[in-house]
Amino acid sequence: KQEIVKSILRHKLGVSVYKIAARKCTAREISREQAKIFLEANHISGFTKCRKSMGLFHDNELIAVMTFRLPTHSRKYPNMIEVARFSTKINH
Repeated sequence: KQEIVKSILRHKLGVSVYKIAARKCTAREISREQAKIFLEANHISGFTKCRKSMGLFHDNELIAVMTFRLPTHSRKYPNMIEVARFSTKINH
């Protein structure tokens, strides 16, 4: 996953290829399949099980995904959810 690592390093160094302001984007729920395809292509660890998936769109292009799941210790935290994965599109 060399391209993903390069993208992460560019972001950490502040030299990302594309920068899009959040105010120019819209958020909406996406299907698990859409999240899986996006995360397999853009997240270093790929996809993991989740309950909900949200996508961030710019000009109808999916540029970021965040997925949510119940905590590992859900009995200890019965009314909580946690972020399972978050990723932006490579070079964004």
